[in-house]
Amino acid sequence: TLILLTVSASFLTSCASKKADVDMQATLPPEERYVSGKGIYAIKFGKRPWEFSEMRYGRVYQTSNLDAKQGKLKVAFCDLIELPKPPYDLKKQNAILDDDCLKFAKTLKATQTEKKNLTVFGCPTRDIRGTLNSGIMLGGQYRARLLISDRRLYELSAVGTEQFVDSPEVNEFFATFDIPKSTTESKVEDAKAAP
Repeated sequence: TLILLTVSASFLTSCASKKADVDMQATLPPEERYVSGKGIYAIKFGKRPWEFSEMRYGRVYQTSNLDAKQGKLKVAFCDLIELPKPPYDLKKQNAILDDDCLKFAKTLKATQTEKKNLTVFGCPTRDIRGTLNSGIMLGGQYRARLLISDRRLYELSAVGTEQFVDSPEVNEFFATFDIPKSTTESKVEDAKAAP
């Protein structure tokens, strides 16, 4: 009887999670998208990614990873405990993004060649690119977008050949990333102040 109750509780939790995913999908365009119930984001992966947790920079990231023909696509997110409660300090958010851009390149053993400061969904954002300096993809490229919405840091990335990181598949991957407006409501006064 105890085992049956445990399975029932697990089943109910799974159903609740799937219902949240379905509710979110109803607000998205009709194309197929991967919807994360944990990270509360949606993106077009093309097929279901491999999900795992990883520790980087003293933070726990929830990661979704997909191998493609000429590279890899990845979305990771973590909650930034170093940011206090609202209102959020834009200077601190920008400092975290700039520091994480350098850490991202170092983790890949790459050289950052380009960085753009943007505002996406009213959130401070960095688009970065670079060249891989070692490993199996030596000479390959990376392209990433780091975005902070309230206290959550999102990291989208594509790593592979130069043709792959600029391909229609990767452009669509970046273009279809979406987070619900509820996570971007408590913005700082001037989100355009990104340096």
